[in-house]
Amino acid sequence: LYSSWRHPGLEKGTLRSLLPSAIRSGNISKPLGIIESEIETGIAARYVLKRISKENIAEKGRQLAKTSHNNPLVVFTDILSKIESYDNLILMMVDTFEFVTKLGLDVMG
Repeated sequence: LYSSWRHPGLEKGTLRSLLPSAIRSGNISKPLGIIESEIETGIAARYVLKRISKENIAEKGRQLAKTSHNNPLVVFTDILSKIESYDNLILMMVDTFEFVTKLGLDVMG
């Protein structure tokens, strides 16, 4: 399947390095629907991150994983900024990542 559309410049590492930086720098304009989706996903992720604790990690982890299905780049950017601020979130986020899909983990990497 991959061999039919692969071209020399479309390796996984190349796409990983180009897309996020091009989007963040503003070189690629996004449609309004995508921007709206990113905003809604970011709001939902921040809502869950505010309410996460050691007691409800399974429930909120699943909720955060469901939120990350829509737009993983936005969710994981929020998670990383929270982890930079609060060191005690690291172990809870590791437990949360067991609910995230492989695509979401790939985006995070």
